[in-house]
Amino acid sequence: MYGETVTILHRTQTGTDRYGNPTYDWPEPGTIVTGCAIGDRGTEEPTNINRAPVYEGLTVYAPAGTAVGPHDRLVIRGVVYEVDGEALEWRSPYTPQIFSPRGVVVYAKRVEG
Repeated sequence: MYGETVTILHRTQTGTDRYGNPTYDWPEPGTIVTGCAIGDRGTEEPTNINRAPVYEGLTVYAPAGTAVGPHDRLVIRGVVYEVDGEALEWRSPYTPQIFSPRGVVVYAKRVEG
């Protein structure tokens, strides 16, 4: 199969903290999705006197039916990214099956620094 492999780490509630707030983890091995395409969304280096973070963004085009939540994480090329927003279905305007989903688009981000 063509494309890249992405691993989805689904957020799971693991308990509560001493204040009663839920605590979460992203257990491995996760869900392996093959046949993905990865696109660059660019990087950003905001100016801040006390900190120099770098924001990196990717767009993941996954097969139709891929289940990704807004709080999940993605392992892309060995690097862990946060899902940035809701996953969206995309549909091709160039096929007779215009109302059937063709894939899932997921935005991913990573902050370093």
